[in-house]
Amino acid sequence: IALGSPHHNFLWPLKLTKRQEGSFGYIMDVRPEGYSELGHFFVPSRHPEAVFKSYIVRLNAAINVVNAFINLHLKGFSYKDINDGNFFINPKTGDVLICDNDNVTANDIQGMISGKPRYMAPEIVHGRSKPNINSDKLSLAIILYRIMMIDHPYEGKRTLVDCLTTDIEKRIYGDEAVFCWDKDLDVNRPTKDAHTCSIYYWANSPKSLREMFVRALSRKAIMIPGERV
Repeated sequence: IALGSPHHNFLWPLKLTKRQEGSFGYIMDVRPEGYSELGHFFVPSRHPEAVFKSYIVRLNAAINVVNAFINLHLKGFSYKDINDGNFFINPKTGDVLICDNDNVTANDIQGMISGKPRYMAPEIVHGRSKPNINSDKLSLAIILYRIMMIDHPYEGKRTLVDCLTTDIEKRIYGDEAVFCWDKDLDVNRPTKDAHTCSIYYWANSPKSLREMFVRALSRKAIMIPGERV
């Protein structure tokens, strides 16, 4: 709070309450009208207001997210819990507001939370490391793919299992995660029935963007924190 917000896209804490009965809270700005939760964009049939006005607006949202986290990381902070519940997006402009900033600490300082399943780096899933800037980068790549392609980047024919138990989830979203468009592994390609957004938006995205996702979500980037974009 004393250092101030690293970027205007964060709904940064403004004031801390006095401690009462061993607990405390904080206040932040109220989210304005016209913003939808990122998760609502994944199910437009239930949330018709959460549809990007155009491809440029979708791209603006992704760029705004990147700019915000670049500034956060340059100030020595890591977010630690990047997931689809942290982002409010204006579908008409692509403006982004990022909440839940009580997760943020200085980099490599253990926070109160490790992340949300399906968005955590494997070293965090399996307890080999505490969340930091490098784990943020992989979570961010997943979020950016979902903004641009809607579907989850690790989901394809390999993840269509009858029962997704906790153990299976830890494997397919952890050490065994495979990007659905991995250039070296075709074991998890999107299916026409379950992953239509991945197929459509991938085919209609610029080559440069596809190449960046292939790099950012490769097996090397998934498993080696220093290789992340």
